[in-house]
Amino acid sequence: MVSIWMLSAMSPLYIGDLIDEEEANRRLRIAHENNITNYYMMQMDSQRIIDAGPKGNLSRFMNHSCDPNLFTQKWTVNGDTRVGLFAVR
Repeated sequence: MVSIWMLSAMSPLYIGDLIDEEEANRRLRIAHENNITNYYMMQMDSQRIIDAGPKGNLSRFMNHSCDPNLFTQKWTVNGDTRVGLFAVR
């Protein structure tokens, strides 16, 4: 028997800063210069990168593990790119 569980937001969630590649490289350089090793960026498309490091929603903590149990997929919904977090197990 397969059970399907889903978590869905009831209102829009703040995802993090949407930045371009130049800004992402600047932030990564600063992180490396300051020995900051905990950051999370995801490239949405050729012009947008999500930086959930400085501030994001609680979902950024869902997959912190040496043995992650989630994977991400990018979907296009009504012309906009969305990120889904899906359980591996």
